[in-house]
Amino acid sequence: MTAASQPPTGLGPRPAAPVLYHERPPRRLADGGGGAAAAARPHPGPAGPVTAGGRHRRQRAGAHARPRSTSAHRRRVGALVLATMCWGCDSAAAKYALHGFGPLTLLAVQLVIASALLWVILTVRCHRRGSYALAAPRRVYALLGALEPGLAYGGLNYGLAWTSAVAGSLIGGLEASCTFVLAVLVLRVPLTRRGLLAAAVSGTGAVLVGLSTASGRAGLGDALVMAGVLAAATATLVAARQHADTDAIRMTAWQFTFGLALVLPLLALRWASGAEAVPVNAGWREWLAAGVGGTVVLVIPFLLFNAVVTKVPATTSAMALNLYPVFGVVAAVLILTEQLTALDVAGGALIVAGITAFNRAQPA
Repeated sequence: MTAASQPPTGLGPRPAAPVLYHERPPRRLADGGGGAAAAARPHPGPAGPVTAGGRHRRQRAGAHARPRSTSAHRRRVGALVLATMCWGCDSAAAKYALHGFGPLTLLAVQLVIASALLWVILTVRCHRRGSYALAAPRRVYALLGALEPGLAYGGLNYGLAWTSAVAGSLIGGLEASCTFVLAVLVLRVPLTRRGLLAAAVSGTGAVLVGLSTASGRAGLGDALVMAGVLAAATATLVAARQHADTDAIRMTAWQFTFGLALVLPLLALRWASGAEAVPVNAGWREWLAAGVGGTVVLVIPFLLFNAVVTKVPATTSAMALNLYPVFGVVAAVLILTEQLTALDVAGGALIVAGITAFNRAQPA
């Protein structure tokens, strides 16, 4: 949703992603969060603090390992930003697709597309390796699938039925803040003074963007989107606890499959009661938007997010997810021609400044 966030960690902010499954991960979010995706993830490891992995590797390898570690860290941050960019399209794509689909129907269509594509990718990989043996899914994958994409993107779709894509993107941007706070309070992630300042700057930017269109009272749509954000933030932290050697593709595939298994019985009840209609009258544009939601918003960002979420500090993931509202607002303006104000521009600038300062403060 990022899926959030990830989307994540999921439709990444929402990544994250990240787990759609952040194995939110997609944002939001990944093979678990974000397989999705869901989506802030610390470096797991029973032998030390979650954020100390990079320092431990440099201590073992010596001073000459620093350039390689710095390059790897930048690539991982780049993957997080790209995943967040994909997750940022979730509100615009879902808002457009809702013209032809019910909220739960749209989520089911997206998950069918995403799950099928992930299993195709996994099957091709197994064929190339000459082995189709798959380990049994971990029970945590079911939890991740229920949180994100299940609750995270379900809340987003239902919320967008009553609120705008800009509002959905802005509220989805709170996933970074929620994940960041939970990582510090629950996971005891160390927080430096510069990191705190950078988080405050990005948070202020998110508030400014929100003030540009937010009303004095929270509407039902905003509340549902916020509920999805909380689910994505929780999925992000769950995904962060997975081992660094977790197979992101397998985790994401199982995450989306479990999410789909949760949605289908509920969808059958909705169709049987007449609350939602079978999408026989949806136009090709709505189907295209749904397809974008299942691929660009779910599969791609969750795979990216879940591939790196266990290898970076949880706070770094959280700050990358702060870019979600910027990409979301831009997508809403370009695709849906919604209005962009000066506060949106000012808030976006602060968010970018905050994530830049924060990443420079992190250990390579």
